Amino acid sequence: MKTKPILLAKTGSTGDGRSIDEQMLEQMAIRPQNHVRYPKDWKAISLRIRSLAERHCEGWPDFPDCRAENGKVSPVTGSIILLTFARLDHQPAHCSGDNLYGYCHRCHSTYNATMCRAEIRERAFMDQIKLVLG
Repeated sequence: MKTKPILLAKTGSTGDGRSIDEQMLEQMAIRPQNHVRYPKDWKAISLRIRSLAERHCEGWPDFPDCRAENGKVSPVTGSIILLTFARLDHQPAHCSGDNLYGYCHRCHSTYNATMCRAEIRERAFMDQIKLVLG
């Protein structure tokens, strides 16, 4: 299901009374097959962690000074920042505060890069086995 893009006014408001955080949270679709991996109160957890991060990227070692602000234009990429959450253990159900970090896309992607490369290699290997075994 496609969602409508968020249009941010210069004031940081979207005009319907909800905060930018609430509207952006709706845009972060969790794949249907992954819904069971997330706690039922994920939206509340997400808003709480975003608030603790003061709506700014917490920075990754490659970009320790990154403080990109949720809902604002990134000075690096020019895109709208959507603060997402990285789990140190990569387990969606583990949502304690010490396991979640608020990251912009650049920091989150950098954090996940090693794991993503491993998953891509594993999928490619499995695809080759399927081809051989038919």
